[in-house]
Amino acid sequence: MDSFFRLIDGEIGDALRSVRIKSLYAYWRKLAPGGPPRRADIDPLHIKPLLPYILIAEMSDEPMRVRYRLVGTEVVRFTGMELTGRYLDDIKMDDFNLGELLRAYRLIRDSGQCGIGVARFVMDGTPLLTTEYLMCPLRTDGDKIDKCIAIEDYFFSNGAHVEDLPPAQLLRPKNDPAGGR
Repeated sequence: MDSFFRLIDGEIGDALRSVRIKSLYAYWRKLAPGGPPRRADIDPLHIKPLLPYILIAEMSDEPMRVRYRLVGTEVVRFTGMELTGRYLDDIKMDDFNLGELLRAYRLIRDSGQCGIGVARFVMDGTPLLTTEYLMCPLRTDGDKIDKCIAIEDYFFSNGAHVEDLPPAQLLRPKNDPAGGR
């Protein structure tokens, strides 16, 4: 399976192997019979085992910016940094295209549909990590979609471990005025 991102409108099926992702998607669908649920509808107690893998982001109007409001402990461990309160464009992305990730957020925001994706980390021609992810739109109030709940799940290959991965890097410190545009 190559890296990809696509919208879904139905079951995930065999597109992903993550039980965590399928669990969050089933929960989101229960909350969303008439469209994306509100952020306030998410009850952390119902998804407690998933919380370490969860991200909640807010999405701005154009120009599109994504700010991480909550980042689970496993996401922090795998990225090697605390992203809560940071903007997506504050993160240096050597191995993942910022434009593609912004496109994914924009697609779920504009369509009101969930999206699934797979990203692979390869070092020196050797696949080390496959990250599967789900992004689900949320509303704050009314019909405007301005938030997203996402989950990532990680699968190592070729004997790799989290310690073998390079940590994510920031383009600017959190207290840099340019970081809070």
